[in-house]
Amino acid sequence: MPSRCTGPQWAEAVARLEERVPISREVHVTYQRRPLPSDTAGHAELLDDTGRFAIAVSSSLSYSETVDVLIHELAHVLDWSPVHGYTQDHGPTWGIHYAYVYRRFHGVE
Repeated sequence: MPSRCTGPQWAEAVARLEERVPISREVHVTYQRRPLPSDTAGHAELLDDTGRFAIAVSSSLSYSETVDVLIHELAHVLDWSPVHGYTQDHGPTWGIHYAYVYRRFHGVE
């Protein structure tokens, strides 16, 4: 079993995400790494209708799992629209956002 993501690895992953994946000025994201129920790797939560989000990632995950969850949840955030609201669907636009975040994070152009 891979070892858990360390604090420095977490900080590096979040910094890389923030540096490489620009988001709209209307969207504000905070990242948390904390214990979550065993059946939950992470989630994105819309905090209010102004575009403030919190992404939580389970502290029990390995580094690569943590990166996967960060990418997945940020795709949900980018799929939000003040006009259309927020859903946790994995529809076509979410898939486009996921691919965008994945490619930016990993430097694949």
